[in-house]
Amino acid sequence: MSDPSFAIDDPDASVMDAQWFSRADAIRLLRQVPYPPIAVPAVGYMADGVRADWTFTLAGESWAWDFPKVQG
Repeated sequence: MSDPSFAIDDPDASVMDAQWFSRADAIRLLRQVPYPPIAVPAVGYMADGVRADWTFTLAGESWAWDFPKVQG
């Protein structure tokens, strides 16, 4: 059953599908995203409520990121 209140603001029409997930499933799926600048902050916020200034560095094929400074 679709939810009529679920609206996507997608001006460039790049969204192919959208679904609701439980928090646990969303965290599990986000951990599989291969792009840490999206996945790490989202998981940190959803799992621990941490809003942070993340710093990401790409060296060759490997990502690294600094431990966040919690915003207050």
